[in-house]
Amino acid sequence: KANISLTGYPEQEYGILRSTVQSIGMLPEWEQNNTYLVELSLNNGLKTSYNNSIPLQYEMTGIAEIITEERSILQRIINQSLHFMKNR
Repeated sequence: KANISLTGYPEQEYGILRSTVQSIGMLPEWEQNNTYLVELSLNNGLKTSYNNSIPLQYEMTGIAEIITEERSILQRIINQSLHFMKNR
């Protein structure tokens, strides 16, 4: 699974686009700081988690957060706190 936040559409106001990972590149893209090409399919098209419809635009940009493990909000807060305390 992956959550996509689009540039120009603040997540707090518009919500996120939910998607499914279709494929992940086998090799990193060396020119792009060792990033991997990931193909996503949008679960509900351009309808966000807040039920807003985003108009399709050429070369839309955003950030995809790939979900590797389901965790509760409390678990995420505790993990972030522990990470912060270790790296002070």
